[in-house]
Amino acid sequence: MTGASAVSTATPAAFSASADSSSAERSGTARRRSFGGTILTLLVGFVLGALTAAGLAVWYLADGTPDFYTEALEETPPAELREQAEAFADRTVELARDMEYGNSWEQRFTQDEVNGWLAEGLPERFGDQIPGGVSDPRVDLTRPGLVRLGFRLTSSKFDGVVSLALRPEMRGPNQVALHVEGLMAGLFPLDPRTFAPHVSKFLEKYHVDHEWDLAPGEDASAPPALIVTLNARDANRAVLEEVEIDDGAVRVAGTRAPAVRLTRR
Repeated sequence: MTGASAVSTATPAAFSASADSSSAERSGTARRRSFGGTILTLLVGFVLGALTAAGLAVWYLADGTPDFYTEALEETPPAELREQAEAFADRTVELARDMEYGNSWEQRFTQDEVNGWLAEGLPERFGDQIPGGVSDPRVDLTRPGLVRLGFRLTSSKFDGVVSLALRPEMRGPNQVALHVEGLMAGLFPLDPRTFAPHVSKFLEKYHVDHEWDLAPGEDASAPPALIVTLNARDANRAVLEEVEIDDGAVRVAGTRAPAVRLTRR
């Protein structure tokens, strides 16, 4: 099975699960917000790092748009986008409940559902967390094990499309390595190592446990990897164990860690 990661936006809509539930469900919702918040923070962190890296190359920028991004932005009827976004939200609510109450959980999201949510749900629910000048994020999940993310950046120094190619790998329960196989401003390739410090600074601000594997020494050509530990501070937590990206969809699966019980001596 191909290793991959939750950075493909598998959980952000868990924020919307059951606001009118009992106190026990509200407690579970808080935990789901923490999990989903990590995913959104990673996305924004990569965006801000890419902005910095793109600024370094503005004078040498080659104009152009990756094919996957052009295809993802092909006009889709608003009603269809809304339907896809709602399907994504429904699946994430179901996933969040399974993560909260079940011993195991699993869910599959199609590329159309993810992009529908990015077009409709992300600006509507989390627009204040999207950096200024960033718009129209889209993903491509058609290559096995690979997530391609693109977004439009408009600023005083740059107006074009920034894209990332990430190959996630599970290093252990709740530990994901995101191999950065490509970073491009338009059609101009950039060195992902140039934005590592900026991503780290952003993630540290939001207390996301992470480290970089920049592959020095023997294999300096290997892509850098951002290693993220999810839910490190939550003892009674969902444990991500598998992610598979293939055939235009992402599948996530895992278990729920048993509650920690204190005993009196």
